[in-house]
Amino acid sequence: MKRVKLKLLILIVIPLVVSETSWHQSSAMQETQDAKIIRILTNPSLWQKDFPTLIKSINSFEAIGEKKIEVYQNDALGSRKFEPQDTGLMRETSELRSYLTVDPRLKPQVTIAINSAWPQPLDTVTPAGQSALSDGSLRVSLASKTIVEPQFLAPGLTLTALREQNGEPESITREVADASDDERRPLILTLYRYANGAITFATSDVSPNPEVIDRAILDTEKVSSAISTRPLELKDLRQLRRNR
Repeated sequence: MKRVKLKLLILIVIPLVVSETSWHQSSAMQETQDAKIIRILTNPSLWQKDFPTLIKSINSFEAIGEKKIEVYQNDALGSRKFEPQDTGLMRETSELRSYLTVDPRLKPQVTIAINSAWPQPLDTVTPAGQSALSDGSLRVSLASKTIVEPQFLAPGLTLTALREQNGEPESITREVADASDDERRPLILTLYRYANGAITFATSDVSPNPEVIDRAILDTEKVSSAISTRPLELKDLRQLRRNR
């Protein structure tokens, strides 16, 4: 009888232990995901001097409804495209400018990582509604305050360097880029995704060097969740205006 009771006890206890272990593994994976996003975004080998300003504005881009941010060597802009007569471009550019006056609510470890990677903070870019360098479409972007071009994605960043810094991508796919009204041959991008698609690097089939990264694409919701204590909301702007 004693042996039978012992076996029953083991059968009852083991599922509880497995369930608790699975919960801890899931929690640890989430923490690792956020840490990976922060590590990639604050690696100065991948980005240039104006990128910290973009990091601090991601929460604001999400607040105005931008789902993705495309990052080039000298350009950083939302993925939504506007028609020339569309007043939405001016409105959303103005909203972005307002949100950027609000505390971006970065997590402490993100602020520490930014200050460590870029010890001298810069304030050289500002929101603007302008034509994208990539396809000429009108977008909400971050433009230089001076005649010097803004600097975001590291120039000449290669797939080899990307793998050395970030490891192997979680997935690699190809897609046809939306070329707006461009009648030239469609652009084929090869996408290298990290952190469950929060950060994607892409190469272009028309690049003279297919190993060089053409652009990075940031998912505003996923990145904001990883780097911010909470999303920015309209009430934050109202509170700011009341305090002035």
